[in-house]
Amino acid sequence: MTKLVELPVLASSNTNSENPDLKQIYMAAVRHMQLDEHEQALSLWHQLLLTNPEMPEVKVNMGFSLFELEQFVTARGFLSPRWSKVRIRPMPTMGLL
Repeated sequence: MTKLVELPVLASSNTNSENPDLKQIYMAAVRHMQLDEHEQALSLWHQLLLTNPEMPEVKVNMGFSLFELEQFVTARGFLSPRWSKVRIRPMPTMGLL
């Protein structure tokens, strides 16, 4: 049986991708993923998507976290082929290289 995960609605702000706070949030989410703390990572990915909805790295990482939480249908929406046209760089901090 799959466990449902509720995502908190976080306040968004009008910031750009060079905002150091966003970089800190991104790195914190990556650390949570590396520690298999995917629910905590989801909250941070969600916050980043609210401020930067077109950031492909965040969409993919959100999909990975959802997949690890066995939220396969929702994860598929973030990992679907429709994003395949977007060039995504591997993130060395993810431990995938």
